[in-house]
Formats: sequence, structure tokens, C-alpha cells
Amino acid sequence: MHEIMKARIQDILDTRNIKVVSVWVKKDNELYTYLRDRYGDEATVGEMVALCLNDMDSQICKNGKKKRLIKITEGFGYCGRGKTCQCFMDDVSEKTKAGCDKRTPIAVEYSNAKRKATTQEKYGQDNVSQVETIKTKRGDTMEERHGVRSMFESLEAKEQGMMNKYGVTNPSHDDVINAKRVETNLDKYGGHPAQHHFSPETSKILNDKELLIDFMKDKSHPTIMTELGISQTGLLGYKLRHGIKIAPRSSYENELASIFSTWGINFKANDHIVLRPFAPKPKNTKELDFYFPDHNVAVEFCGIHYHLETILNARKESDADKTFGKKYHLWKQEKCEELGIQLITIFEDEYLDNKEIVLSRLRNVLGLSEKGIYARKTKVIKIDKQVANQFLYENHIQGIGQASIVHYGAYDGNILIGVMSFSHKRPALGSVHIEGHYELLRFATDGRTHTGLASKLFRAFIRDYNPLNVISYADRRWSTGGVYPKMGFDHVSTSRPSYAYVKKGSVVRLFRYSYTKALVVNKMGGDPNKTEWINMQEMGYDRIWDCGTLKFQWKPEETS
Repeated sequence: MHEIMKARIQDILDTRNIKVVSVWVKKDNELYTYLRDRYGDEATVGEMVALCLNDMDSQICKNGKKKRLIKITEGFGYCGRGKTCQCFMDDVSEKTKAGCDKRTPIAVEYSNAKRKATTQEKYGQDNVSQVETIKTKRGDTMEERHGVRSMFESLEAKEQGMMNKYGVTNPSHDDVINAKRVETNLDKYGGHPAQHHFSPETSKILNDKELLIDFMKDKSHPTIMTELGISQTGLLGYKLRHGIKIAPRSSYENELASIFSTWGINFKANDHIVLRPFAPKPKNTKELDFYFPDHNVAVEFCGIHYHLETILNARKESDADKTFGKKYHLWKQEKCEELGIQLITIFEDEYLDNKEIVLSRLRNVLGLSEKGIYARKTKVIKIDKQVANQFLYENHIQGIGQASIVHYGAYDGNILIGVMSFSHKRPALGSVHIEGHYELLRFATDGRTHTGLASKLFRAFIRDYNPLNVISYADRRWSTGGVYPKMGFDHVSTSRPSYAYVKKGSVVRLFRYSYTKALVVNKMGGDPNKTEWINMQEMGYDRIWDCGTLKFQWKPEETS
């Protein structure tokens, strides 16, 4: 019956004036009676027609409200507009989440960079929350509603905000939210991510310090994690909880030793001889994880936890030097340089995230990279940022450069083999943009050595932009900056070590410019009367220090 009546409606729409469709429906007594019996007296004729055409039983939404009829031929919309319609907000949330889940890391970086650029253009800031007028307006609204300028100024206001939104003073007190959290953990991790439904035997080992120490003896991290069914971060958390300072044999060092062996190259693991002349007495020893005597190269692998500032400062040898944790990596770097050895310092998170890029860089330093083509055989052109970012994401240890504005690519036929990107001087590094002044931000190849490629890419930029000044920085952990003189750059300065923050229990370094004192106070509820570092320590963060950078500068040659 339904299909027959639906066909009658379609016939009316196809042959009659749709503006008076209700007239033609009412003239068909059987059709009109069917619609009334099915949809009731509260629906208009137009609404009944649309419901029938779309095989709907009701126009009431999931929240109990009446959906709005757009057109008979288009069907129904939402029960309201914007934030007044929960159906609309739910759909937007679901579509946004679905879209975000599908985005690649490159797409995320591109979206963030585009948003920053738009915000900079409109407000002169990277984030709208930094705009004074918006901060003032937000503060005025908070003061009007809660009597304080910031939610963090009053526990009562903070709890009231939670009450208004969740009905409890803390979201974790809400059974619905807790149930949703459990459901999400089940979907993503198969259980609570910190527990993984440990067996009684595993729980007993993890919760007993002596049992855990005994279990870890002579085992690598992967073996421990596999046998206990626990993540690396989870294992580190239990060790920190028990105050266990011993470390199992580094699985990553074992892995690197195995890889170096396959390269057929002479190396020594855990060398205590090279740096002995500089080592403090009475211990009189300093270790290099790997030493390659035929190449004058050494490699240090730094597990994040054991190289944090407070952990290093707790060592006995730090007693006479209060800056020991800050200078630890730099000390080895400089001593190796005195001996004519290039030291590569690898941090754990970059090895975990970019293992192939790390190994490619090491092969290059050791002269083992595959030989590519000469630069003169390549074609260099300007390329889109998205293309450059994808290449840099796959080939550069630091990934893409969000601030980049100009990108050049070198092609071997149709194959992109090298990218160089440029930006204006970065405000995050204390620079102010001056017309004609740029920064060489990134240079990477496809992992092969292409003689003269960096110079050819740089010359293309010089030709097109005629800059007055170009600066660039080389990370001392990875580079001696040898490529810069070949491009006409001069070494102008060497910076002191810098730091990244690490949340305790994590192995991820966090960009320090995202944790300035102003941001820590305004966004994280820090104490304005305390330093950034003290605030961060109290919030559960530590620091890890690098070896500083080498700054290079290019200027056009003066002509007489």
C-alpha cells in the first residue's frame, strides 16, 4: 500500500503544480485518508507528503523535537538552527570527528599552518586566544558570570562551570562520562590503556618492587614488555612508582648494534677508552655507546627518562656542578670535537618516530649512502607547500617546517629527489621580519647523496628572490654544518644548549615555546609569582637539554 500511495504522490508532483500540492492530495480521498491515518492530524499536508516520499514514520528527531520541512522535494532539515539544535551539533561533531580520523599527519600540519596564517593575517597572532580584545572579552564574560577574570582564580567558579556543563564538580564523578571513557578505551585499546587487563601473575610482578627487579634482570625492554603485555610508557611508570633506578639492557642499543653489524662496518660498542682523558676521577671513565674509529664518528643513544635534567643532576658526579644536567650532552659533544670525532646524539623519541630517517642520516655521516645523480642533471623548480611537506615528512628528521613560505624541489625526471624550504625569520627565535631577510628552514634529499644539489636549490632561490640576508641553523646533535660553506654561508655564532619539556612518564619531547611563563600561567593555571621552570616541575614536567645550534649567514657579495 505504501509504495502505491508513494507512486500517486510522485505522479502529482510530476504532472501538477507543486505549489498547490495539498489541493491535489486532498482531491484523492484514498491518498489523503492514508496519509492522515499514518501521520496523524498534527502534520501538514506538505509534511505528510515529504514523510511518505522519504519512507519516514515520523518527523520527530531523536531529541523529541519536530524537524523543519525544507521543501517537499528536499525533505526535512534539523529541528532548529545552530547551537539551538542538538541534532545539528551532534551531526557536526560526528562529521568533524570522522574527517579528523581520516586526516594524514601532513594534512593536519597543513591545516594548522593555514589556520595560523589566517589568524596572523587577521589579528597579528598565531592563536585568537592571544588577541588582547578577545582575551579582554573572555575575561569580561567570566567576570559577569562568575565574578572572576579567569576560571583558575576561583575553585568555586571552576566547579560551578563543571556543574553547569556536566552536573558534577568533576567530570570523572559522572557515571555516564566514566562509562563512555571505558567504552572508548575498549574500542581503542581493548581495555584500560594503563592496565591492559593484566593477568593476576603480571599484576603481582608489577606491583612488587623486588619481583619486578628480579624479573627485569638480563632482559631487554622489548622482552619485558612482550612477556608482561605492557607498553613502554606503562613499564616506565611502574619503575618510577617503585623508585627503580636500574635500567634493563637497552634494547635500542642492541638493535643498533645489530644494524651496524649488517652494514659491514668497523665499530666498538660501549667504548670507555676514547673519553678517558677527560673523565673525572676517581671513576675516570666516560662511555660512548658506539665508536667508529675508521670514520672518526661516535653515536650516543639517549633514553629520554635517564637523560632528563633532574635524573642527571641526581648522579654523584653532578655534586660539584649544579649545571650538570644542562651541559651533559654538550660536554661529550665538545670533548669529541677536541679529538676530531663527530658525535651524533640520538634522542629516544626521534628514533621511535623516525627510525628510517635516523638510519639514513647515520649512513650518510658514515659515507654509506647510495650515490645519486649529479645536481646538473636535475631540474629545480618551485613546488607547492603540500608537496614539499610530504617529502620533508618522509625524509627530514625534524619533519616539515610550519613557518615555510617558499619551497624548491629538485627532480630526476618525474621523481622528486630533494627539497629546500625557506621562511621569514621566525619570531619564536627572537627575530623580527625584515623585507629581504629569510631563513633557510629545511633541506632534505631522498636518502641518497646528490653532489651539488643543495647549492643548486639555493641558487634557484637567490635568483628568484634576490635576498639581502639568509640565515640558517644546524643542530649540533646531528650536523657540523659542512654543507653551508659550499653554498656560500659563513658561520656566525654557536648557541648554548636549549631544552624541551617532557611529561613525567612520557618519552615525548615537547616544544618549549608552547610552555612560556605566560602560557603556563594563563592556560595551565600556573602561579604568576613563580618561574616557568618551577611551575612546570610542580605540574609534573622535566627538561631534557640538547647541544645547541650552529648559526650560519649568507649575504650577497659586494660589487664595486
